[in-house]
Amino acid sequence: MHALIFMAVAAGALAQNAHVRVDIFYSRWKPDTQSQVDRLGHLLLLLPFAIFLIWSSWGYVSESWRMGEKSMESGGLPLVYLLKSVIPLLGVQLVLQAIALIISPASAETTEPRH
Repeated sequence: MHALIFMAVAAGALAQNAHVRVDIFYSRWKPDTQSQVDRLGHLLLLLPFAIFLIWSSWGYVSESWRMGEKSMESGGLPLVYLLKSVIPLLGVQLVLQAIALIISPASAETTEPRH
């Protein structure tokens, strides 16, 4: 269930610019440069990853649904296939959010994170 929370809010954190950034140079760059780097990152890194996540998890989730997978542990989750369905859903959310950020005005990406 812990993973479910992280997968459910990943695209939202990206939209709010509240995701973790590990950088050395980014904070010193001008907002226009930051925006260009963000767009390139979304296009060249995030989109391919999200598409791969959808593609590679599809069979895994389909098989889980086919067999009506339940947890083997006593007291475990009764509907594991529903939990696994969040994996490709995360990929779809990330694709949609990446596209929204790529086509959004530059000023939207360089705002401070909201708390």
